[in-house]
Amino acid sequence: MFRCTSFCLQLFAPLFVGASLVIASPQGHMDADYIVSLLVEHDISFFMTVPALGLQYYSRPAIKQCHSLRSAMFIGEPMPMELVHLIHQNVPQGVGVYNTYGANAFILIAVSLAQVAR
Repeated sequence: MFRCTSFCLQLFAPLFVGASLVIASPQGHMDADYIVSLLVEHDISFFMTVPALGLQYYSRPAIKQCHSLRSAMFIGEPMPMELVHLIHQNVPQGVGVYNTYGANAFILIAVSLAQVAR
């Protein structure tokens, strides 16, 4: 039996809409400076992570250089409003912030991907 988890979404959704996929090195998610450098270097426009790590990533000074980010999606745990404020303060342009935690996660993800594909 095949199960589609959030990992499947993270892996295949960018390819489905014709985008490139950037995968961090093993354990790279634990190094906030490394993740932010990937966001900037590869002109990432759609980024998905858990809120606990998002708080670390979006508080790094280098995130201000991330001009390509259009959508920030958070999965797996409740998202604090502090994170939303941090993103809007530190990312240079308006970014859609999506919290997909909870029972309606799949619907929110599908709508968000449709918006990114436009």
